[in-house]
Amino acid sequence: MLVIVNPAPTKKAPVDARNHLGIASLFSYLKDKTNIKLYYDNRSNKDFLYAIKNANIVAFTGMTYQAKRAFELASMVVNKKTVFGGPFASMNYRNILKNHEEIDFIIVGEGEKPLENLLNGVFDYPGIAYRINEKIIFNAPKRLLASEIPDIDYSIIPKNGIFFDHALLSPSIPIMFSRGCNGHCTFCAVPSMFGSPILISPKKAVSQLENLIIKTSINTFAIEDDNFLYSSDFLREFCELVRKNYLKIKFRINCRLDDITYEKLEMLKNIGLYKITVGLEHIDENILQSFGKSLDINHLYSVQKWCNNLDIKLATLFIIGSPFETLKTLERLKSFIKDLSPSGGFDFQVLQPHPGTPIEKLCRKMGIMLSDDTDDYFSDNITYIPPSFDDKKKYLDLLRNFTGKKLNMAGFSDEILLERLKKTGKKLLVINPDKFSKVEFNIEAYHWEGSNRCKSGLSIIKCRDFGFIEYEFELDNPENISELTLHARLASHPIDWPQGDENCSDLDIYINENSVAKVFLRPIHTIGEYKEIAIKCAGILKKHNTLRFEIPENATHKKGLSIFYKPLNEFYNSYKTPIILEVKG
Repeated sequence: MLVIVNPAPTKKAPVDARNHLGIASLFSYLKDKTNIKLYYDNRSNKDFLYAIKNANIVAFTGMTYQAKRAFELASMVVNKKTVFGGPFASMNYRNILKNHEEIDFIIVGEGEKPLENLLNGVFDYPGIAYRINEKIIFNAPKRLLASEIPDIDYSIIPKNGIFFDHALLSPSIPIMFSRGCNGHCTFCAVPSMFGSPILISPKKAVSQLENLIIKTSINTFAIEDDNFLYSSDFLREFCELVRKNYLKIKFRINCRLDDITYEKLEMLKNIGLYKITVGLEHIDENILQSFGKSLDINHLYSVQKWCNNLDIKLATLFIIGSPFETLKTLERLKSFIKDLSPSGGFDFQVLQPHPGTPIEKLCRKMGIMLSDDTDDYFSDNITYIPPSFDDKKKYLDLLRNFTGKKLNMAGFSDEILLERLKKTGKKLLVINPDKFSKVEFNIEAYHWEGSNRCKSGLSIIKCRDFGFIEYEFELDNPENISELTLHARLASHPIDWPQGDENCSDLDIYINENSVAKVFLRPIHTIGEYKEIAIKCAGILKKHNTLRFEIPENATHKKGLSIFYKPLNEFYNSYKTPIILEVKG
């Protein structure tokens, strides 16, 4: 019996690694060849030992931030063979076999056939690495044929793989028609695991879509191929079959900029393409070269024009924090994104130099690596500082302000805002955002405290469209106040958080009936944007006062108000932020 284990991610990371097409593919390929069981780790060692009690082989897979838990679980396995595969293992097979006796075999690359051979007692097979005494034996991997890539059995994925896709604005199903990428990005595991794309046949791809629509009544798809536009021949036949089978679908894709043509976009738009996502990474030539990438700016603007003409959303992705990052490169990138203003929004990732990637080697030569703990290698956690920056706190604050994201730094612990302000000795008036005295917004206003779909970030006082919300507070001796500063986490609140100025809000702040500040709010989700606002001291009364946040009906920008407050999980504890009035007398 084979048990495939998906180890729990590190407790430090606000991620869920349960919707896993890779594990589903292994199961789908092997289910008719052996007795197989999947185990999604819930951090209960007792449950794990029960799950593997009848196993001959226990196989682990996962990302860098799952590795430590995989080793912990593997150390509990007795009289069974242990196998480790997936991105982290593929990039670090020698170090793992050298330093972790609890792991017997490493699978490098695709795992279907290597696992099948291990089950049959065959060790010397492409993609399998193991040790004999202190010698490491490595068999170079061999790719599956396109015809051998299995149809995914979605029944073994939690919720049948269905998730709410904020890009498509509806419940959607993830699906892949190829493995691999024609890029050679130095920060990515795909070159180590797969290499160039291998595509299933267009007929098989359309059949998979058709079957999923019949089974789920869902016709929106997140096509997760690394570069869906790789093959023009595949796309032409795929589009023709979708039309012939009268499939009404809506979907988004990932692609490389240099593979985009107007013909491809037009073909796909005609069968339901809604959005494309392109990893541009940066605009600086040295940074792009270090990433193994290039950027044709003129072609990018052509692609933007095509997408606008065809009504296709264009989203762009960027990576900041490379060894060649400086204040000037960040300023140029920010200006470029503002001018580009992609219709589908943009997102930043801080460079994560995962162990075993080429970029990790460069980072170790230049700058400061902050951690060798695999638990620290997850999105939005800084593990590397470029040589142009030397102060950890200033670098963290810089990237937080640049991205508008809740970023952490390995080895650095944030202090809760209220505790930090108390140390200044100034008088603080604390207002809980959910204790408003009056609220009137055009659409809705309520305290959102998470949902089954989302339990990450901070709770939000959601105020949609235009209107106002009021809070009461008291002050003794207002005549002695020389400075008043308001601290809060704020954002606009457009539906589904699209980017762009048209989704922002003009906020007026009043004390009693006196206008004391004006603030421009951007659509920043999860933790909002920390605001430290100087307030005019005029019009403050002794004892009873009213603080009002208002989005006027006649405002140029009126996409609602979000006031962020309580953490929805322990990862965000340091970001708990009431409304604070800091008083200096």
